[in-house]
Amino acid sequence: MKKVFIDCGFYRGEGTSLFKKTKDFTEDFILYGFEATPPEELNINPEGITLNRKAVWTHDGILDFHISGRARGRCNGVFKNDRAKKEKVLQVPCIDFGKWIMDNFDEDDFIVLKMDIEGAEFELLQSMIDDGSIKFINIAYIEFHHKRDPYGDIKAYLLKLDTFELRKNIESCYTRY
Repeated sequence: MKKVFIDCGFYRGEGTSLFKKTKDFTEDFILYGFEATPPEELNINPEGITLNRKAVWTHDGILDFHISGRARGRCNGVFKNDRAKKEKVLQVPCIDFGKWIMDNFDEDDFIVLKMDIEGAEFELLQSMIDDGSIKFINIAYIEFHHKRDPYGDIKAYLLKLDTFELRKNIESCYTRY
């Protein structure tokens, strides 16, 4: 059994750094990060972490990625940010995240997922429910972005997740307006 931490929306690795300070972290964790912000926009080279310079998404390929001039790039993502200043759109590689999980891990591996992907979490989680990869996740720390909530109410969305037994895996989640 592998112990794995996956940081989707790695940015500068803040989520991974926080996880390393929790009681759950041990030195035998394998650490992965996914960040689509191109190196010329965000120059990082984390030690001890396999960093994938791709957006996590519902398929393999290329997608439009919005780079925001607001908040030093903290609002970068696959959707246009109405509050962004001087936003530019770049094409970046994306990965079928559910397929990547199923191709690289077993259901008996212990996987902790951190996800802060600026509104893309709703479509990605639905895709993971549909393909069954969500069953590989043991603990999920997810930032939900209300403006992208397809139900218009985060409580309704979490109830939908209950139907698929994901809710029991969400250790902690918070929302951003």
